Parts: sequence; structure tokens; C-alpha cells
Amino acid sequence: FIYFINTGLITFSDQPEALAGVVAHETAHLALRHLSSREDIMKEINHGMIATGILGVAAGLLSANPQLAAGIITGGMYQQEKVFYAHSRIHEEQADNSGVKYLKQLGIKATGLLEVLKFLGHNERLFYRDRDPYLLSHPISKERVSKIKSHEFPNKNDFFSGEYRQKFKMAVAKAYAFTHTPVQTFKKYKDTTLADIYARSIAFFRQSNLPEALKLLDQLLGHDPRNPYFLELKGQFFYESGQLKQAISYYQQALAIKPKANIFRIELAAAYISSATTPHLEEAVRLLR
Repeated sequence: FIYFINTGLITFSDQPEALAGVVAHETAHLALRHLSSREDIMKEINHGMIATGILGVAAGLLSANPQLAAGIITGGMYQQEKVFYAHSRIHEEQADNSGVKYLKQLGIKATGLLEVLKFLGHNERLFYRDRDPYLLSHPISKERVSKIKSHEFPNKNDFFSGEYRQKFKMAVAKAYAFTHTPVQTFKKYKDTTLADIYARSIAFFRQSNLPEALKLLDQLLGHDPRNPYFLELKGQFFYESGQLKQAISYYQQALAIKPKANIFRIELAAAYISSATTPHLEEAVRLLR
């Protein structure tokens, strides 16, 4: 999963259907044992390439024509590549079908997966316009979109509650603000929603504008004073600004509300260690243990 479920995907859309669609697709690869079967295919292809190499060398020696040998070897490698990519396209089509089945069973619409595929299709037109279609590892995204659209989805209640959607938007906003430039964040998050304020607060902090960052974060805390993630973020702002006393206070508040959050334990321990006082060091050791 590490190659496919990454920050870029998480911040791709603030609608959870996009992430769920890709998770369903990659889960299908695992369920269908495509990774293990790919190893078998690679062994078969390697044997084919060895045989082609031996044939090419033999033909070159018998004909005393090195160009003939090179042509046979190159042609053989091209054919073996086509075999590999053909298997890969079949696997992708199977994963699409099974992934859509999983989404149906859960009552999640395929709109997010379609959004991702349309984005990939746009990149295909830019980067793979002149490439041999038989040397593509995935079917053409336009074809995949068409096949997924042909599925009928039952009219079930929305799998994701309104509360979940809001939490997801907040998580995406935070991830986006920390992994994109402040200019990009200000361009994307310019409204008055909680997610927009959250993202802009982080962007101001990354511009070293602590007063404006805290001003926006205090707006969020005014809306939800016991939100542990707002308190933890305020602790982070103070910690990275060298204000350890305030940082420790807010990390402590966050951990008191969410006592099983290991990330809060680690951050509070780091602040304790930075303070370098004996009681704090002892508490840091306890937290880390």
C-alpha cells in the first residue's frame, strides 16, 4: 500500500470517496494475489529473455552477422515486455472490477475513483500520447472510466456520515498545508469554513507569522475548545517557536483529552526533554516507555 496510499492521494480530494476508491482497488490487488503472481510472470519472462539471448547469439555466430543477433535479441525483449504489460493490464482490470464490487457492498459510490481515473487520464494524454498502447501497464483511463460507469450502484444511505466528512476535510486541510507551499495553501483555502481557517493558520505559521497563525487557531478553539488536534497544533506552534512552557501546557491539554494518542505522548516528551529540567526528563522517559 505504501506506494499508492500516500500524502499526495490523501490531499487529492477532500471527499473521502476518492481515497476509499483507491483503497478498494489496491485491496483487490492483494485479495487477488496479484503481487505473488507477478513474481511468477517475471520468472517466466526472464526465462524467455534468456532463451531469446541464446537464440540471437547462435544466429549471429552461424550467419557471421552481429546485426542479426542484435535484431533477434531486441525483438525478443520487446515481445517479452508486451507479455508483461498485457498481464499487468489484465490485473488492473480485475482490480477495478473487484474494487467496484467492494464499494458496492459498502454502499460507497465510485465517484471518487472516477475522479482519480479522470485525473490520470489527463496526465496520460500529456505524457503517454505517442507511446505504444501495448507497452502500458494500465488500461487507458478513459476505458476504465467507461467500464466503471456501466456498473449500477444501489441507492443506499451514504456510508460516510456528515461528521466523518467534516473530520476528513480537516485532516486533508492539515496535510495539504504542511506539504504544500503557503502560497499554494492560501490559493486553495480562502473561504471561511473551519477547514480553510485550519489550513491558513498552518500556512501563516510556516511563513513565521506566529501572531496571525495563533489568531486563526484561537478562532477554531473558540468554536471547539476541547478539540485535541487544535490544542496539539497550538502546542506545536509554540514548541517550534521555542516557547516551551506554553508548548508543554497545550500538549498536556491535548493528551488529557486523548490519552491514547501516541503522537501526543511523543510531542510532549520532546518538549519535556527540550526543557532539560529533572522532573520533566523523568516524565519524558515515562511517556516514551
